[in-house]
Amino acid sequence: MTMAQRAAPTFLSLCIQHSSLALVYYDYTLTFAREVKYIWQKKIKLMTLLYVFCRCSAVANVIYTVAITSSLDTLRVTYRISSVISLLCRTSVMMVWGARTYAVFGGNKFILLIFGSAGTFVTILATLFMLFLFPLSVMKSSVQSL
Repeated sequence: MTMAQRAAPTFLSLCIQHSSLALVYYDYTLTFAREVKYIWQKKIKLMTLLYVFCRCSAVANVIYTVAITSSLDTLRVTYRISSVISLLCRTSVMMVWGARTYAVFGGNKFILLIFGSAGTFVTILATLFMLFLFPLSVMKSSVQSL
């Protein structure tokens, strides 16, 4: 396998990462004035914190992109940071999504059960992936590329 063939998937992954980040930051600039008015000038509550973690997903993506393109020592630190932020973001997204759907369906307990279970399942899987599966594959592929 040539160097170009090995680099192609990484290049494509980075292109997807950067284009999605561009869209997210474009959205941030469009909605920043409203965010300040409706979020930051109000009393901080649980939903405010969940909103912040939902918005932090772009930061986690930037840190992750740095992690996968860095040296092995930097990779370990940046991977851990991006993993924790990503886990908080995923959990927050599931909680916000579940709360909104629960409200739309008029407080239906079945909807609460479905989204509560799904949110718990996603959080557990993301934690297990972060702790056990992904670090092994990343470290292995990074060592092989050196």
